[in-house]
Amino acid sequence: MSKIPPPFYENFDDTHCFQCTFREILEYFEPDEVWDWQTWDEFTNKEPNKWTWPYRGRLNLLKRGYITHGVAISNISNYLKNGIYPELVKKLGTEAANKQKEMADLNKVEADIHEIIKHPSYIQEVRVPTIKDIKKFLNSNFLVSSILNSRTLNGKDGYISHAVLIYDIDDKFVYMHDSGLPPKPERKVPIETYIKASTTPTEAVWSITGYKKT
Repeated sequence: MSKIPPPFYENFDDTHCFQCTFREILEYFEPDEVWDWQTWDEFTNKEPNKWTWPYRGRLNLLKRGYITHGVAISNISNYLKNGIYPELVKKLGTEAANKQKEMADLNKVEADIHEIIKHPSYIQEVRVPTIKDIKKFLNSNFLVSSILNSRTLNGKDGYISHAVLIYDIDDKFVYMHDSGLPPKPERKVPIETYIKASTTPTEAVWSITGYKKT
């Protein structure tokens, strides 16, 4: 590990992993901007006791002058073309799609997608991410938010979508803040474990986004 880790925040109620990653990103690049959790809930369009999709938070970072560069096999325009729930079933299977439907307001997600794809600075590559992508981002002073399967990451069966913040990588390990639960700051994960967690149940789970303040 060669980089100084960003600030770390705990996913205190098991529904704030995206808020934790966005907060860690913002305070890394803008250390004077320390907001309370209510402000972060508003910034990311979070519903009480629900999971968060990344698009509102990503859009608001774009509006603050950030570069956000996403790489994922899923084209978010397909959510608008085919419907979010049918796309989730195709991407994750019925069980995981039903959990997403239960834990998120998909109508708000759809509205956020409509807005973000119109933003002139929105960048999204439609392909499977790679470790080389992560290394390229980090070498260019980005931080990397990664969506993966937290159950697989922790050696368990099943699927729960989870966001972690990657701040360093070498030939053997990925270094990340995992907000939990349980919280694991400066977590050192073998690359093979990270890839397995990122591609279970399918490669469509794996999504990375590089963030940098311009």
